[in-house]
Amino acid sequence: MMDEPNVGADTHIRLLAGHNSTGRPVFEVLPARVLGEHSFELSGSPGLVLGCAAGDVLQVADDGAFEVARRGANVCIQAYRGGPFSSEELAGLEAGLTALNGLAEAPTDRRFIVGAGSAVGPRR
Repeated sequence: MMDEPNVGADTHIRLLAGHNSTGRPVFEVLPARVLGEHSFELSGSPGLVLGCAAGDVLQVADDGAFEVARRGANVCIQAYRGGPFSSEELAGLEAGLTALNGLAEAPTDRRFIVGAGSAVGPRR
């Protein structure tokens, strides 16, 4: 992946999200901070990749496969449905995640929503 990691630098990493119907790999590119060779702390929660959230430390292989080396304080919720979410549904999720110092994000067509919040509850 990199010869000499630029520890502490912001970057983007490519994680394996799965395989499509023809068997080809599907990747998601996410913001992260370099911790060492193949070691990264996620800066954003994924919309496709399962099993990780912002704040998690990942060991990432060259093929995009990863292992969670350490869990951060966040959880990631991915919501999908047959059609777009209404503005009211998005607002409801935003309100609920605000209580967890989190946020909900969706593309303009609201075909999915990604929410992330603290697994330990509101910070005081």
